Parts: sequence; structure tokens; C-alpha cells
Amino acid sequence: MIQSLFGIQAPKYIVGSTTVNLDHWITLDDGPEDDIIMHESIINRHREWVVKGQHWIFSGNLLLFKYADPQTKYDELKPDEYTLVDQLFRRRDGIAIKDAADAVVKFRVESIHETYIKDHPDYPDILRITFKSQDYIAMEKSVVAP
Repeated sequence: MIQSLFGIQAPKYIVGSTTVNLDHWITLDDGPEDDIIMHESIINRHREWVVKGQHWIFSGNLLLFKYADPQTKYDELKPDEYTLVDQLFRRRDGIAIKDAADAVVKFRVESIHETYIKDHPDYPDILRITFKSQDYIAMEKSVVAP
């Protein structure tokens, strides 16, 4: 069996008591966004950078056209745009993303953009979904034990 530090299944997120599975997901961005402060001397223009921490960005394309009922999946996901989700799992068989204190970090559904491939008015074919962490993360706390 394949082992992975983060799991091997599709992602999911949890809002309250509702779990939303993101089957048919293609990850586009899965990495840190550094929070950096730059200090620059007004005398000699010398620069120093201080990295305060790292937020996390997780985005991808959800292929709605692969679902048996794309309209239902669209109706499930679209209301969550701009919502703060309680837990985000990069792989649903893994663990939620955590911070340095081993606490689960909340994520905001930053955007859900629609893309249309076929001509039908009710739902798009692809959703590009972007999550951004509310607090700094510690990815080393978010791995599955071997």
C-alpha cells in the first residue's frame, strides 16, 4: 500500500458538524505564504527581513462534471464561499492542518470561481476553490505518523 505523509485520498473540509468531501479534485496550489516584515535604513538603505510566520494557501479545481449530480454538489459548495471552515484536510485520510501549538487552524474559503465548458445554464463544469489559513501553520504538525 502507498504511504504518504499527508494521506492519499481527496481533500475535505468541516464546517460545524458538516463534512464536505472534495472528490474529483486537482490541486493547483498547496504551499506557504510568508508573512514578512522588511526594515530598511533611511541612512544607508540596508535591509533586514523578519519572517513572522507562514499562512497556508490550498487551492484546486473541482471537476463538477464528474459527479452524478453536478447541480447538487454545486449547491452544496457555493454557499460556503467566504466562510470560515473549522478544519481543512489536504487528504481526508490524513489529519487537519495545525499550528505550532498543535491546534487545528481555521481556513477561509477565499473564493469559488466557476468555469463553463459545456453550454448548460444551471451549473458550471469546474469550480476553482481557494482556501487561506486564518493563523500561521506548522506543517510538521500536520503529517500522519508512519
